[in-house]
Amino acid sequence: MSTFRYDPLALRRLLDERHWTIDDLHRKTRLGKMTLFQIASRRTRPRADTLAKIARGLDVPIGAFFTGGQTEETSNGP
Repeated sequence: MSTFRYDPLALRRLLDERHWTIDDLHRKTRLGKMTLFQIASRRTRPRADTLAKIARGLDVPIGAFFTGGQTEETSNGP
């Protein structure tokens, strides 16, 4: 089974890589500035549809906002 976790630092990292501000992302996504600020400052987690809009605005796959994917090993015993 794969485990993926939302990475609350991903949005800030992606914005920094592009030298973008919340205003820049707002113009690309048309999402509210306060919503984007709260997500970027880790005060809230985005809903799936919001995260999809952000991913499209940044031109990244939605997976860019998640960490993990390693397979959890289960022990079946002898």
